[in-house]
Amino acid sequence: MSRPHEAADKAREASSLAAAQAVAREHGVACDEAVLIAAGSNVLVHLKPAPVVARVMTGTAVLHDDPEQWLAREVAVGAFLAERTDLAVPPTDLLPPRPYEQDGLWMTLWKFVPHDERAPPPALSARNGRAVGRARRPPVRSGGST
Repeated sequence: MSRPHEAADKAREASSLAAAQAVAREHGVACDEAVLIAAGSNVLVHLKPAPVVARVMTGTAVLHDDPEQWLAREVAVGAFLAERTDLAVPPTDLLPPRPYEQDGLWMTLWKFVPHDERAPPPALSARNGRAVGRARRPPVRSGGST
């Protein structure tokens, strides 16, 4: 017996996948083999065969008065960090790095990075967080003027 929200979840996932494919196709990116990677407060779609992942705002969209502005900042921060550390995934270079809206759904598009089975366990994430924090700050110079 299925629960009532399961049908709504499936519809949200299907509309997110369709919206992400529409944006990709609009920009000449092949994505006929697109697959759902994850669904929760956002839906993640791998736009196969392209090395692109769409992060479609679903449950989180209501948290922001201006999703476009919020996502533009997310893309800018992601690009900034990816230039400085390999701990951040960059926006895709197959489409302009910006937020996209399709059928009322807002999304950002990122470079696909295959899962690494050798990745450190989550317990090491604090160390990674500190590395990202260092990447965000300019280096401190000792002595002399700047």
